[in-house]
Amino acid sequence: MRPSRDAALFSLGLAVLLAIPSWGQQKRAITPSDCVTVRDLQHDDSTWRSTIKISPDSSRIAYPVRTPNLATNENDIELYVRLVSEDPGHSGRPLLVGDISAMRWTADSKHLTMLVKDNGRRVVERVDAQTGEREILVRADTDIAEYSIDRDGTTIVYAIDEPTTDSKDGPRPEEVATGFRIPFQVSGDIYARRRRLLVTRQSQTGWTTPEPIIIQSPLSQLPLPALPYVENAQLQPMLSPNGKALLVVYDDYSEEMPEEWRRSAFMQLRSTAGIVQLFHVLVLYDLSEKKTTAPLKSPYVYSAAVWSSDSKSFVVAAYAPVSSDLEKEDVQSQRIGSSSGAHLFWVEAGTGKVEEVAPKLSYPWEVRPWNRSGHHQPFFAQRRTMERGIVVPASTPGQRSTGD
Repeated sequence: MRPSRDAALFSLGLAVLLAIPSWGQQKRAITPSDCVTVRDLQHDDSTWRSTIKISPDSSRIAYPVRTPNLATNENDIELYVRLVSEDPGHSGRPLLVGDISAMRWTADSKHLTMLVKDNGRRVVERVDAQTGEREILVRADTDIAEYSIDRDGTTIVYAIDEPTTDSKDGPRPEEVATGFRIPFQVSGDIYARRRRLLVTRQSQTGWTTPEPIIIQSPLSQLPLPALPYVENAQLQPMLSPNGKALLVVYDDYSEEMPEEWRRSAFMQLRSTAGIVQLFHVLVLYDLSEKKTTAPLKSPYVYSAAVWSSDSKSFVVAAYAPVSSDLEKEDVQSQRIGSSSGAHLFWVEAGTGKVEEVAPKLSYPWEVRPWNRSGHHQPFFAQRRTMERGIVVPASTPGQRSTGD
């Protein structure tokens, strides 16, 4: 019988518990080195998603452990890969140690892709989950900040940062010598950060020359060679499993926009609440036609989108579509302006059909994946269809119009 994902997570938790010393062991005084040598699971400060990854066949667990390196004054990341059936009390040796992030399994459950520092530059690598053998897939002229790869591993979209005017690239050597420092003053350029997206494909002779992806703003209709973002919210590019479409989230500061966006409740909040004047939007980019659409016209998206296995639809946590009846309901219930206003939506990419899967989410920053049959795990209870201003309760006959 194939082990379940719940059993996999239980085994990992048991391993952590067994690693804690018992109270019966001999005590000693705490030294300064103890305070800076605490090992913990790496956490994702940008997307807030779990870094524990279970292979598609549920046979293995991969998890990164953060370990302070006193010699370099930085954290090393130790990558562990374990079989679910192994003794949870013995984690074994790390498969890989270095500057590791954005780890994910490939479809064959035998390899992992990740961002790794190689010769001082962050690249996309594929690592054999059993032997640790490494292969560089994509190297850019600068650090790769984010990436997404299709199911067959033959198409990769990646993001690189544009240079900013902020000269604070890190602490100077004399600052490091005086100890850890926290920069409390943040440059105003934090809202001017931009990333460029590129796509490359595997051919018989290697990877093709990267092509730029130019997103068209669904608000101003202007082309965007680079996409604005804030430091703790990345673009989160998500390639469809078939490698033909890309979903990406970015900050749109456009002042020109269609009327349905301008008259939305979120726009009214944005104009009166003294907050940053932006929409945090999700767009769909067709890699063949090089065309941008907005299948879910939400003013603020919370999670990365998760594709279905057939690449025809996706789920995402977001605010209600602009100027919809659902948005008006959220205004009446005072849900606009905080994470409590996030809904879980199912979206059909080709038609723009939108269904509400869940009206409330306890943690909207991470969406559960689809199961093997291509359906999302939560049942479609209380879902509602929103097309062309129509809201249709799934559990009752009839429909109610939102008006023109």
